[in-house]
Amino acid sequence: GDLPLIYSVSNIITITLESCLPPSFTISGASDVCVAAGVDAASQTLVAGGTTAGFTTYTWEKEISGVWTVIPITTNSIPTGTLAAGTHSYRVKVSDGLGCESAYATATIKVNEKPVVSTSSLSNNTNCTSPYNGAYTIFATGGTSPYQYSNDNGVTWGTTTTYTGIQQDNTINLQVKDNNQCVSDNLPITISDASLSITAYTVTGGGTYCLGGGGVAVGLSNSQTG
Repeated sequence: GDLPLIYSVSNIITITLESCLPPSFTISGASDVCVAAGVDAASQTLVAGGTTAGFTTYTWEKEISGVWTVIPITTNSIPTGTLAAGTHSYRVKVSDGLGCESAYATATIKVNEKPVVSTSSLSNNTNCTSPYNGAYTIFATGGTSPYQYSNDNGVTWGTTTTYTGIQQDNTINLQVKDNNQCVSDNLPITISDASLSITAYTVTGGGTYCLGGGGVAVGLSNSQTG
C-alpha cells in the first residue's frame, strides 16, 4: 500500500542578547571663580557628555544643605544661575537608547572671595643721599590666608610686607594673592622723594652795581636775604 507522508516543520527562533554597559561621560563647563566680597558669580552652563553623546535621558541634581535635590531639567545642559560665595556641587546620570543607566558624574564650582589690599606706615623719602628712608607696609584682608604680596603689579610675588629704603618718586602698584589664587584689585601708591623738592623763591630788591662801589641788597620772598 501507499506509505504515509511525514512532514517535519522546524521553527527557528533567534534571540539576540545585548549587554547593558553603563554609559560613560563627563561634565564640562564647571570653573572656579573669584569675586569681590558680597558679589555673586555669573551663571555657568554645565554640559553632560557633549552635544552629540546620544543619551536619551538626563537626571540633574544639586546638593543643597547636604541633600541632593532634583533639578527639573532633562536636557544635556543646565544653567547654574548666579552663585554666591561658597562651594556648589552638581551631579547628573544619563541613560542611552538601550535603557542602560550610568553612574552619577559630579561637578563642583567654588566661588571664592578676592582679598583686599591696603597699606599703612607710608612715609616719603627725606634724604638727599643714601640711605634713603621712604617706606610702606602692605596689609591684606578677606579671601583665604596665607597671602602673597606684589609691588610690581603682579609680575613677582613674595611674603614681604614691609618695604624700606625707598627713594623713588613714582607710582607703586600693590596687589595681594590668597591661598585660592584669587588676586586683589590693584592699589596704586606714591612714595615722594622729598630730597628732590625744589622751592621757588622770588628775588626782591637789587639795583645797579658799580665797580668799586657798594654792594647791592638782594632779598628772597621767604624772608631770606643775601
